[in-house]
Amino acid sequence: MDQVFYKQLTIRGSIAYTAASWSRMMNIFAQGKVRLDDLVSTTLPITEWRRAFDMVADRAALKVLLYPVD
Repeated sequence: MDQVFYKQLTIRGSIAYTAASWSRMMNIFAQGKVRLDDLVSTTLPITEWRRAFDMVADRAALKVLLYPVD
């Protein structure tokens, strides 16, 4: 923190959710009010992570689900 004070650096952070947000989301999901299938546009193995990132950056996909491979 000394460097922050001595160099008058600015620290910014952000968070889009809280633990309570996740709890509410899980309750809504459990009630069947939201279908996650509608949110995921592409599913790929995690080994294709770069392709997934490129697709999102190029706006060719909205949400990409990466799954582990054995």
